[in-house]
Amino acid sequence: MILPAALALAVWAAEPAAWPPVPPGFSRPDSPLFSTLAKPEPPTEDLLAAGARWSNAAQAGRILPVARDSTFKIAVIGDAEPGRFSWERIFSPGKDAFARQLASIQSGAAKVVVQLGDFVSRGTVDNYRAHVRFLDERVRVPLLTVQGNHDRSRPNGSGDKSLYRAVFGPGDSYADVGGWRLVLVDTADRRLRPEQLAWLETALSGAERSLIFMHVPPAFLKGRIVAEEFQDMGADPEGYHPFEAFFEEGSREFGELASRHRVARVYVAHIHAFGHARHLGVPYVLSGGGGSPLYPLPPGWPARFAHYIDAELSPSGVRETVRKLDGSSFELNP
Repeated sequence: MILPAALALAVWAAEPAAWPPVPPGFSRPDSPLFSTLAKPEPPTEDLLAAGARWSNAAQAGRILPVARDSTFKIAVIGDAEPGRFSWERIFSPGKDAFARQLASIQSGAAKVVVQLGDFVSRGTVDNYRAHVRFLDERVRVPLLTVQGNHDRSRPNGSGDKSLYRAVFGPGDSYADVGGWRLVLVDTADRRLRPEQLAWLETALSGAERSLIFMHVPPAFLKGRIVAEEFQDMGADPEGYHPFEAFFEEGSREFGELASRHRVARVYVAHIHAFGHARHLGVPYVLSGGGGSPLYPLPPGWPARFAHYIDAELSPSGVRETVRKLDGSSFELNP
């Protein structure tokens, strides 16, 4: 019994660099032991060069002009990383779920796609290179990308963000499309710092109409996210918070700021599910079904399925359609 156990431990802790090359857009499974001990990897020349194509600033420059008072569409898609460890991938909605949903988005009329973070399982050079190859080969519509916790060198605890910044630029940024400001906010560290809140105050002050996109949701949503579109689903009265699913620091200030500026929507991810809530008059939409594993969740927690959101923006507000991977869809009224 000792030999099989030792062999299993060796496989579990194996150095990932010895594994086969990563296919485009698909992070390799991680080793729990190695990834815990691994140091952050500095950006390579090819990833720095990719920033000229895929930074949020470069992609914002590709968005076709939209008249200020016109109606247009954007698409929002959540967590896409395939599962950090091999065992997590048994809950996958399909290895190509993200690619299929992206293809569906690109067959529509979206002017821009916003991906809500966690596009790689862990922030390594190999995983970023695979993701960049996927973007180069598959993505035609302008793409804005939010920083997720998995996109750092370590998904949990403190993590280095050098690779994200090399390819996509600063974590906090915005793009103006028509009469709307699309604001990307970095909550990957599970907090909003005072300087981020000050930046956000300035960004929203100059906006006629605004949407906010972030990865980890604020703590005031605990136990309040619902999905009444599905009759057997409702809010979890205890709040769902394994692995720090919400951020505490800066949460209250953020909620008050979003309300004060009458933000039309706040889109969040991180939890691989769908649901929505309201806080101080602002609608919040959880969209974590971009292709990541659909882990079992407690009874009563919002629905789990792969999906993306079509959002129609007009001077009168936002109209959303949730499009599921199985081809079905429904209107969203958060």
